[in-house]
Amino acid sequence: MINFEQYLLERKGSSVTQPQPKRKVKDKKELITIINGGESFANLDISDISDLDNLQSSCTHKFSDKDLEALNTWDTSHIKSCQYTFSISEFTEAPSWSLSSCLNCNGMFILSKKLQTVPYIGLRVCESVIGMFSGCEQLKEGPKLDTNSVQYFSQMFRECRELVTTPVYDISNAKNLSSMFRGCVKLTTDYSSWDLSNIPIKEYDFMFSGAVNATIPYMP
Repeated sequence: MINFEQYLLERKGSSVTQPQPKRKVKDKKELITIINGGESFANLDISDISDLDNLQSSCTHKFSDKDLEALNTWDTSHIKSCQYTFSISEFTEAPSWSLSSCLNCNGMFILSKKLQTVPYIGLRVCESVIGMFSGCEQLKEGPKLDTNSVQYFSQMFRECRELVTTPVYDISNAKNLSSMFRGCVKLTTDYSSWDLSNIPIKEYDFMFSGAVNATIPYMP
């Protein structure tokens, strides 16, 4: 007996999009070779790679918005470090990644001067975001971030001159907040609820330098 559904699929072709198999990448060197070689870097299995530090500076390829679709297929939930991953990139929108195991995001988007939009990033266990968005001159709104584990916030948004608002981040474990919003001349967020009483003065110096429109917390 002829299976009618099978007959139609064979006759017309299936309209159901089948998931593409992941290509296993053995290490970061191979990943960089794939990116620089002009191959598609969508649907890569990067589970054997523990960090994506300095990815942009290691590539001749310049990351931009046209790469978002490919980058968003990567499972990054196991990555431990993203230091300077997309420094000086051409993104206007950041990749939508889960960084739930990442401990270090220092300089992740530093000097990405076209960056305007950053989706929610679930940091969860991250300890350091030093200079994460420093010099992102077109960024107007700080992203939602889980910062309850973050200890080092220094220069996080330094010289983000178009930055208007950010969430009132959890700084309960902060050890250093120096120059966090330095040069953010358009910032208007109210941070008066922050408690800095347990942080030495030298660890939050220049925190709001130039951010004359922000409501700053009491600084003992």
